[in-house]
Formats: sequence, structure tokens, C-alpha cells
Amino acid sequence: QERVARPVGAAATVAEAARPFKLAAGYDGAGNVKTVAMTAALRDAAGFVSAGARYDHAQNYEDGNGDKIDYGYKRDSEQLALGWTPNADTTLRLSGIRDYIADDIQAHYSQDVPITRRMIGKAVLSRKNAFGLFETLDTSFTLKDTVRQADNYSLRALGAQRMLVDI
Repeated sequence: QERVARPVGAAATVAEAARPFKLAAGYDGAGNVKTVAMTAALRDAAGFVSAGARYDHAQNYEDGNGDKIDYGYKRDSEQLALGWTPNADTTLRLSGIRDYIADDIQAHYSQDVPITRRMIGKAVLSRKNAFGLFETLDTSFTLKDTVRQADNYSLRALGAQRMLVDI
């Protein structure tokens, strides 16, 4: 599971703002990563809809000694969430995530990943005071589909081991 850093400074101000539409862009010099992201959300008594998208592009960078580090990836992720509240005791939430990573080259690691695609869908039905037995009863269904193609030869020249490995 990926660890997601909490935003700080100006990024935290944008992330925590109670605005229906947010647009952000950034640059991280540690890894030469450029990012563009947006979110939009609407909510009322009957339910909600929210959507988000993010694009990252990482490229080679120089380490503290001035050596070029072979590194990079392109990643785009989109998510959509819908919620319906027909009454005070019932909520239906539907969410979907698409995550695509291309040309993933990690520094000091010989296994590159030309393609990673993840699709996740989830439906959750919540009912308060269900059957007079439960304070809240959640019923959920999750669907996940992952495609990952990794190898040690299609993104970089063959290393010292001079061997092709298809995973």
C-alpha cells in the first residue's frame, strides 16, 4: 500500500479549502516531479458528487554528488464518487478509481514497470437502525482489476546481468 504524504504549507491550504472546485500545480525537486491536479464537489441533502484527477510526470534528476539518476514515470489518476441519501437512515455511495502508471523507472532497481493500470469500483449501502438490531449496517461490494507488466529490458539498456526476465 502506498503511503500518501499529507500536504503542508500552501498545498494544505488548497487541500483543506471548502471550495467546490480546486486546481493545483506543483514541482518537487526531489525526483524532478511535476504535478497538476483538480477536484470538484457538489453536496446537498439528497446526496453528493465529487470528482478528481491528477497527473504526475517524474524525470531523471541529479543526486547530491551531481550524478544523473535514471528515474521517471508518468501517472494519471481519476476518481469519481456519487452518494444518494433517500432518507435520514439510508445512504448509497458509489465510487470508482482509475490509476495508470507508464514507464516507471526506479533509481537503483533493475526491474522496470512499463505499465501499471488499476481500476477499483466500490458500492456501499449504509442503513441506520437496521432491522432494529444494528446501530448501522454497511453492505459493500468492491471490484478490483490490476494489470502490471514488469521487465528488466524494455525501458533501459540491459544491465550487468545481461539477461532478460519477463514477469
